[in-house]
This record gives sequence, structure tokens and C-alpha cells, in this order.
Amino acid sequence: MEIKPELSIIVPVYNEQRRISLFLKELKSTVKPDWEVIFVDDGSTDLSVELIKKSGIRNVRILSYKNNRGKGYAVKKGVDYARGRYTIFIDADCAVHPSQIGIMQPLLKKYDVVVGTRASKKSRIKQPLLRKITGAAFNNYVNFLYGINIRDNLCGFKGFKSEIAISVLIALLIK
Repeated sequence: MEIKPELSIIVPVYNEQRRISLFLKELKSTVKPDWEVIFVDDGSTDLSVELIKKSGIRNVRILSYKNNRGKGYAVKKGVDYARGRYTIFIDADCAVHPSQIGIMQPLLKKYDVVVGTRASKKSRIKQPLLRKITGAAFNNYVNFLYGINIRDNLCGFKGFKSEIAISVLIALLIK
């Protein structure tokens, strides 16, 4: 009988060779034995997959397909293969440090959905002024449009109870 992982970490990957090494190093020191890590290779043409295979990260699964389909499709594929009680998506560019996974995971026991932010005063992410302004305008627009209050809608760090992730992604028309 297979033991169900506590957490599935989904990392969409598309031609990340130049910037994935730091992420892999940091992720390796973060992953716990009862977690699984699912890298979804979205049609990369570089050495991203080879670097992942050589990373030594435990409980890794790599899903690959030939043609680039986009991040949404990659995340959906990862959710389809995830076996954990909780599911977290994180980008491979280290915009959010992998250590934050351990901070988000306990919050998922209390909340159905947890959304990371780079807009916090504690964030060490440096962005050009124009990007900050356009990002703030986009977030305000989305929050107004949907009646929500999320500080960073575009942040590539989100967590869900797995049944919620499945129901949300089933509702999306990603083919």
C-alpha cells in the first residue's frame, strides 16, 4: 500500500537552465520525507530536466511533454499527478524562496487557499519601479473586478487543499 504524501509541490519549468540551479539547491534543503516534488517540463529545449535529475532532491517526479503549452497547462498537469493532501505551486526562478513552503504548509490546515505575496514589506524581492506600478495597477483592477483582496495576484506561489486545487482547475478550460 502506497503512503500518500502530506504535500505535493508543483514546479512548472520552461527553459529554466540559466536560473534553476539556485532554486534546486535551496529546494533540496527544504524538502521533507513526506513531501513529493513534481517538476512539470513544459516543452523545454534546454538542459533544465537534466539539472533537475542531477539535483538529488528526494521524492521527485518529472512530467515532460514536447510542445510548450503554457504555465496554466503545466500547473494543471501537475495537479492531475499530485497525490498529496495539500498542493503548492512555486516558480523555479526563486522569486519566492523555497523555505517559504514550510511556512505556507501549516496555513493550509486552516485555510482552503493560501496566496503568497511579493508585495509584503518583509519581501526581499527587488523589482523595477515601472514593474511595481504596473503590478499594483493590475492587482487593484483584479481585486475590484472580482471583489477580492489579494495583494499579489501574479505571485507564482499558491497553496491549496488538494481537493480545492482539483475543483478549481477542473473549472478552467485548459486543454
